[in-house]
Amino acid sequence: MKRIITICMLISLMFIVGCDYPGEKIEMGVKCNGVPYKYAIEAVENSECVEEGKALYDIYTCNENTNTMWIDLDLEKDGCNPACVVDLETRTAEINWMCTGDIE
Repeated sequence: MKRIITICMLISLMFIVGCDYPGEKIEMGVKCNGVPYKYAIEAVENSECVEEGKALYDIYTCNENTNTMWIDLDLEKDGCNPACVVDLETRTAEINWMCTGDIE
């Protein structure tokens, strides 16, 4: 419970201070390669991403080259920075752990 409160406080502080995110902040009508963001959210909510952790819907990156949307996840695994990757064509999502170094 302390962890959740701490995370909420940090996120609130970032909004007040105006921190730069690696992705874009969500705005109404956002699209990635012409696909509305709401379809990406639906894919995330029906995927392993929600089963494993909490999606941070306000932090995402649109990769137009691969036709994917990357949504940050609140998950912890040593040496990893996980994201929920939504395939905009199939409207499916899965976790990409983005780990560095040796995994034990």
